[in-house]
Amino acid sequence: MPVLGYKRRQVKRMTDLRTLLPENYILRCRNSIGEQVEYVITGELGRGGSCITYEGYYLTNTGDRHFVRIKECYPFYLNLKRDRKYHLICPDHEKNEFNSTIKRMSDDFHVLTDIYYRDENYDSFVNTIDIYRANGTAYLVFSYGSSQTLKQRRPETLRSAFKITRACAYTIGLLHRAGYLYLDLKPENILVSYGQTERIELFDMDSLLRFPVRKSDHARRISYSDGFAPIELQMGQLKKLTPATDVYGIGALLFCLLFGRTPSAADCERDAEYDFTESLYPYSAYTKKSMAEIVYFFHNTLAAYYRDRYQDMDSVCEKLDDILTITPEDRWSSYLLRALNPDYLSRIQDISDLPDIEKCMAYLGVLFHKLGYGNEIPVFLLNKLPEEYIDDFIKKFDSTFFESFGIGDIREISKELKRENRISDLINLSERLLMDLIERDEHTTSDAFIFLMFETIIHLSIDREDEILYLSNHFLQAVGDSKPLQFVLVSDLMVTVYDKQDDFERSRSIIHTTERKINAYGDDYTKALFYYEKSGFYDDILNGDYHPTTPSHKKYQRSMVEAAAQGIEHARKASIDNGFLLCFLLFERSAFIIRYYQPGIAGSELPVSNKKFINDLETVQSDIDEADEIISLLPDENHILRCNSGLLHAWFFTVMQPDWERASFYITRLMSMISNIPQMVMDDIDEIIVPCADIALTWERADISEVILKVGINLCDQFSDTPFMQKKEELLDHLRDCEALS
Repeated sequence: MPVLGYKRRQVKRMTDLRTLLPENYILRCRNSIGEQVEYVITGELGRGGSCITYEGYYLTNTGDRHFVRIKECYPFYLNLKRDRKYHLICPDHEKNEFNSTIKRMSDDFHVLTDIYYRDENYDSFVNTIDIYRANGTAYLVFSYGSSQTLKQRRPETLRSAFKITRACAYTIGLLHRAGYLYLDLKPENILVSYGQTERIELFDMDSLLRFPVRKSDHARRISYSDGFAPIELQMGQLKKLTPATDVYGIGALLFCLLFGRTPSAADCERDAEYDFTESLYPYSAYTKKSMAEIVYFFHNTLAAYYRDRYQDMDSVCEKLDDILTITPEDRWSSYLLRALNPDYLSRIQDISDLPDIEKCMAYLGVLFHKLGYGNEIPVFLLNKLPEEYIDDFIKKFDSTFFESFGIGDIREISKELKRENRISDLINLSERLLMDLIERDEHTTSDAFIFLMFETIIHLSIDREDEILYLSNHFLQAVGDSKPLQFVLVSDLMVTVYDKQDDFERSRSIIHTTERKINAYGDDYTKALFYYEKSGFYDDILNGDYHPTTPSHKKYQRSMVEAAAQGIEHARKASIDNGFLLCFLLFERSAFIIRYYQPGIAGSELPVSNKKFINDLETVQSDIDEADEIISLLPDENHILRCNSGLLHAWFFTVMQPDWERASFYITRLMSMISNIPQMVMDDIDEIIVPCADIALTWERADISEVILKVGINLCDQFSDTPFMQKKEELLDHLRDCEALS
């Protein structure tokens, strides 16, 4: 049975069970003339679908360490095991595929060596040193370059983002001219160096494919990364793989750099529009002309159909050159640094005579003084600015500064930023400031610091896992017992990240720490929120296993229900809850109980005389009635609550109190709630159409299920984007199953 309409969080479930070579492991290989070569493994750098990459070194003749990177052929999709001597053991039925993967690595080595020494290509690719056989697999050794990938350190300025993207397009163009497609462009595969010029190196060549594609490649597994791969690559349509496939990756990369996320379905439409106030870079860094050119660029790189994109990287580079020409130098970082620089401020004689831009810089300096960062402002300047003048100065220039940079008084303007959809400007500034202050260990206990850190953490994209965990750890240490509600919200975000990484032990540790805090200091609303998140944590561990046989999973079941019950108790007593949290807790408990009585055909015999069933039935009825009463008092636009309520009713009259007439009534009501707004259609397909089709099929009404699925298919046909095309294929699979049953 699907989740009953409420999407708590999406947790990655593909667990990588590959065993790493240990730290300080000595990798012994032999070169082509039989001499032994030794490399010392110092740690893991990263991993892809077919390889694990390590940091390491070898000793020179002088005894010095020469650092290298070492890539081990160790495909994720094969059932390889590592023995006690760290050899890889491959099952007999997979040896051919494993040997083919090793051969491709060897072929890639020859290709990269050839490309590296052509013209001036050495500036764009990592230098491959040698390839060896050892431990039953192959190891590719390449020179040590930048230790930072583009995922770890995004460009600080808008122009830098364009330059990095242009460098990637140029580099992949070199591969195209050599007869190869890259196919797996993403921030994790790009090593970056920032200086007077932005330099990049592509270092993961696992997906290299000769172009035009040969028949011998048609059986090959082509790895790709979600969010950066176009439809033809995701669908394995090798005949359609052309340089335009990599062009999509360039468009997705720039989109990710500008907006902090990969393109959605709506972003890939032919007439898509983009809200640059949501950019990670300040709105002031853009001009009307540059925004128009960027939109044109995205329309010609992110198109779903490969022939609608630029057909070669030369065209991509030319357009990026055009955009760079009309993009002014992004001086945001220098403004911030100058505003906090005592030497610069010491030269200010009369603030009122400064140009507007300089006033804004001075304003920022004064603002940080007011918020507690007084050590950054010289004393003589403060003597020139009495307190009433500071307040007047801030009031006078709030609007000017907001229009110029999108940020004003941090405490007051954050609400305005949210209303104006400009929160990214606040986050862009505050994240850099917080990282710097933590590194210098200054002001990290001030109220302003704690407030700013909280606002930053809760608005960071969930994909930025390292930044969330880093800042959250410092926040929990800084806040202590003083802000239990914020403690719960931030700790839950950490749990979400660790759940995505399948690190449930760390999640459990955070849950226990948070529970102790809120039981000692939290109010009823904070406790209700915590127990709602705790219930969701156990739901994530169960991962759909609602009929467990192991004692540990049975314990998780009990813990989940108990947490929801505790949350409901506190939510009923909370004075600040407007009903939303209580509704979700009621939904949580009822949904679990209903799932417990699945699977089963509607109308089949239920343990109606069983005391547990009677108690559960009464609990669900009571929870649904209480939630409905709350919803009836809320505005009509509470779509997610009404959707959850409808699904609970439909499943209740399917599973616990079978009544097709009532179940179909709620199905009809749910179908009338489907939106035609692109951003909501995909959610409605997952949370209304698919569950309603499942309910009809549970009643053995395949005909009704077919009608419902066709509604979803027709919705997908209205959009030409990749995600909608994929969703249509999923719905067609469901439809074929229904037709087979009818």
